[in-house]
Amino acid sequence: MRTLCALLLLVPPAAGQIAQFESMPKRDFPLVSNGLGQAIGDFDRDGDADIVVLRNNDALLFSGNGRGDFQVSAIPAVNQGLWVTYRAIAAGDVDADGDLDLVLGAGDYIINPGIARLFRNDGKGKFTLDGAAIPRAAGANNAVALGDVDGDGDLDLVVGNGSSAWVPGTRQTQLYLNDGRGRFTDVTTSHMPLDSDETTALALGDIDGDNDLDLLIGNYRTSSSGATKLYSNDGKGRFTDVTASRFTPNLEPTLAVVFIDVDGDKDLDFVVGNDGGYNDRLYLNNGRGSFTPSSGIPGRPDTTRCVSAGDLDGDGDTDLFLGGWFRDRLYENDGRGGFKIRWLEPSETATISAACADIDGDKDIDLFVADLSGPCKLHVNDGNQRLVDVFEPAFPRLIRTQEPSAVAFGDLDGDGDEDCVTANIGGILGAQNQVFLGDGYGRFSRVEGRLPQAFDPSTATRISTSCSATA
Repeated sequence: MRTLCALLLLVPPAAGQIAQFESMPKRDFPLVSNGLGQAIGDFDRDGDADIVVLRNNDALLFSGNGRGDFQVSAIPAVNQGLWVTYRAIAAGDVDADGDLDLVLGAGDYIINPGIARLFRNDGKGKFTLDGAAIPRAAGANNAVALGDVDGDGDLDLVVGNGSSAWVPGTRQTQLYLNDGRGRFTDVTTSHMPLDSDETTALALGDIDGDNDLDLLIGNYRTSSSGATKLYSNDGKGRFTDVTASRFTPNLEPTLAVVFIDVDGDKDLDFVVGNDGGYNDRLYLNNGRGSFTPSSGIPGRPDTTRCVSAGDLDGDGDTDLFLGGWFRDRLYENDGRGGFKIRWLEPSETATISAACADIDGDKDIDLFVADLSGPCKLHVNDGNQRLVDVFEPAFPRLIRTQEPSAVAFGDLDGDGDEDCVTANIGGILGAQNQVFLGDGYGRFSRVEGRLPQAFDPSTATRISTSCSATA
């Protein structure tokens, strides 16, 4: 049986309605912004879920305690003093030592462009860069995927490449075979079809029931040369482009692809998430690896950057989370591959990556969301089919949007309860400071016009509880 590195821990909750976002007392989830990707797994082998968040030029490890509380630490030597833009992440045990290692795909380097990097885990969540493990890639690494494509029992690596200002590249999708010890050999020339597409997403799965991993490639193009593509595996890791004979290719700019069984017929269907106001697409498998388009996802032109799947309502089928620019969507599956939209959750700027997993160890599915420039968010399932934002739910969006550097509390409106002022740093350009009035029950509402308009990077604030006047 072929191995696919899977990061979705799909443990269903009790049956009920689809999860909704609610508030609850604050949990210990650190505020971290600029998440470009994430991986969930037990990185320190203590029996609970941890999270690695990929950012522009570093990566952070959130070590979980099994109850949904986390401590954050930086992964050393991620950029080694170079200006790096990481675009992709995958986790798996590449060296067969029983722990989860990391592969990071690099987008822009000023020095040494196009290098995917392996970070070996010591079993306790401490990572060390192995700079010689993976040969140089063809271009900017937009996507990486781990799976046993040649059937030898170890995890191989697929890299989807594009181009950038610093890395013109060839855009060739590349395949690296593992020697079993986490040393990779580039076999692209002999094992992969020639292509020059701007690849943005990869998914591995057995589409035709022959017990090997086939490959779905999402490309960001609107011409026929850059359509979504499907490669069939011969069982030894050699791939053939079967797109034309297996489905009508998607000609839209794609940013996300995922294999899932949406209709419960025991074969893999796939979802395509598109950019630029195009509809997202669902393709159903006939059981032999050929696909027909389905209208199961409600037609809604949008900008989708990521797709994650899990049984969020515990009814035995797979639901969908689609994240994108300023708006996230949750779709409930009817068990036959038909989806109904349940909510639209505004994202801070762009949800770029998400994962469903039992993060707090209570046997239901939670949701972790990485935002492009806003804070990463953890939504915990409370067991009653509600997803709870555990970062400062009393300020569900407003306090996070402005990146506050200081907070002060006091009774500003004389109603006997605590109100709040935030000093917002807001990045280089600064941000408007904010006033929040409390309702006496720990919930706050932003009030406009109470402070002078000034977009300065503020770093301190204080509320005085008394004053004196002189004539």
